[in-house]
Amino acid sequence: MTKERMSKIDKIDLIKIFIKAFIKSLKRSLQRIDFRSFMPHRKIIKHAFGMMVIMLIIVAMALPNSIAADVNTTAIAADSAPAVMSEEETLEASIREFTVYGMYLNDGDGEEVAVTASQPVGDIANNGYPYAKKAEEGVTLAIKLSDAVTNATFQWQRSDDKEQWSDLDGETNQTFENKSPKDGRWYRCVVNGVASQAVQVVGQFKCEGTSEKDSQGRIWTNPLMPWYISNGTVAYGINSAGTVFDVVGLYSKSGSSYMIQTAYSKGWSMVTSSSDAPEVEHTAAQLDDLLCSFDAANQYELYITADLASGQTSFAFGCDTMLGNDSTSRSHSDFAALEVNKNQDNTVANIAMVGASSSSQSVGSNPAFMITPITSEELEFWLGQYDKRKYFSFNEGTGNITVDGEYQDNVATETQGIDAGMTMSWFNVPDGLVSFKFAVGDADSIGVTTNGGNLNYIAELIEGLKQNTEYTVAVEGEETTYSIISNALGHITLTGVDTNGNYFDFTGKTIYITKNGSESEKITVNVSSRPYNVQGIPDSEEIASIGEDSIKLSIPLGSLQLFAQEYRICDENGKEIEGFGWTRVSGDGNLSFSGLQSDTLYLIKARIYATETTPASVGRVVYEFKTN
Repeated sequence: MTKERMSKIDKIDLIKIFIKAFIKSLKRSLQRIDFRSFMPHRKIIKHAFGMMVIMLIIVAMALPNSIAADVNTTAIAADSAPAVMSEEETLEASIREFTVYGMYLNDGDGEEVAVTASQPVGDIANNGYPYAKKAEEGVTLAIKLSDAVTNATFQWQRSDDKEQWSDLDGETNQTFENKSPKDGRWYRCVVNGVASQAVQVVGQFKCEGTSEKDSQGRIWTNPLMPWYISNGTVAYGINSAGTVFDVVGLYSKSGSSYMIQTAYSKGWSMVTSSSDAPEVEHTAAQLDDLLCSFDAANQYELYITADLASGQTSFAFGCDTMLGNDSTSRSHSDFAALEVNKNQDNTVANIAMVGASSSSQSVGSNPAFMITPITSEELEFWLGQYDKRKYFSFNEGTGNITVDGEYQDNVATETQGIDAGMTMSWFNVPDGLVSFKFAVGDADSIGVTTNGGNLNYIAELIEGLKQNTEYTVAVEGEETTYSIISNALGHITLTGVDTNGNYFDFTGKTIYITKNGSESEKITVNVSSRPYNVQGIPDSEEIASIGEDSIKLSIPLGSLQLFAQEYRICDENGKEIEGFGWTRVSGDGNLSFSGLQSDTLYLIKARIYATETTPASVGRVVYEFKTN
């Protein structure tokens, strides 16, 4: 090897030594920082760290070659083969490999920041939260220390208002066994003088398969565990064997607050395997721990890390899914849509269940839950009929997914209109840890995305698009495309005229919405068809009572279709009269219009009114009359 070539390699090795030393020092400093609070400033941080790396390289390049040779003589002696990469390629690779505490630094502005399952608070790991351990009676809370901490003092505290805290006498261990918890009380632990995040214990539930109220007046649609640990918004419980967990979340509807369930009757069962064929050889989960924590920045999120027991190499969980009950989700509680949302590289972003017939027909107020894998390697999922579900397997279907760079075809990636169940599985877990997160609440609050904008059938809008932005809309099976500009709220209408004067009606069609100049932002929306079976009003004096300026119609109580319609006054040409909106029949069967002109011919139009999942029908004339 030439002296020139050797000095170049030495210099590169020296640069690597500088970088590795820098990373090691920086990691030690950052272990006590809640790095997630810096996420809004990630671009600034990225460029700042990038500049530090560049400065280190410049310093190393300025050093004499002889110093570089002295530092790494052993490494050079061991390298008897010429390098495959050039010096420039090696430097570039070294910089691209540079990582800092879970953040990836690269040149792409579009790159995501890696999400870690846990960030410490002081000496407390697990996002700074106590977590529940399996317990035969009451609740057992524990603290997980950061890896670098070997000695610590503990003092558990309680509070009924999360403001005034008092020490629990004698509770100075890392684990706190509370055999008689109080519903609604908050707990925390002071570790080496620093208070942990607080958790709330909620429960003493009977678990009889029906709804129950907690001490705060919230309705739990079906609590499956006697006690839950909560941050006030989302909550989890663990069975006494430590093999099943349950997750519920806060959801508000019609003035009531609910804690909606995500599992039907038994919770989310966990299994593990030490076999090379876990799909056929697995047992109830063998875990050293199940770490659960919350996100101080997003109250709807729950982080879970399964710490597999020695020898266990694969992990999975699943259940017969259920989203709340009839009061929160109507008929969709047990038949809600399950769907895999993907990243741009066709990998799993999350799996979401929404209280609608499909995600594209959901609105932001629908109940929903979302599971996001943090450990993404060797991940498989199963969606389908609840009693057919399998661990460590895909279900057959018409979708596709990419896992670890391999394209998988004929995979079920959504369910609609069935009593669904699901599983998520991880194979060959290298470090024995599997992390994922739950979010439960309304679709808007937890960030459930649809296959397009949210459909608001009542207002006849597609919502959730960028504001004042030009879009091209293509209709499946049609050649014509439409140029439409969203309004200041990011809405476009289901029917109307585009910027070129072309009339459009998207009801009953699959449409593809693309932001002009950005094919990567193409989204798909499946728009429901309008109902068509509008029923006319019988022409009978027993039904209509007409005056000089009014008409009153008495709809027979047995006429279900007439009650399912809404009505509007029109002039003799069928034009809707301003000031008269759509009106529904009252509970006693009365439908009346007043403020009319005397001796004038009027028409009444009817339509089937819009719901959360279907648009209104086209109005048609169902009655004609003349005032006195």
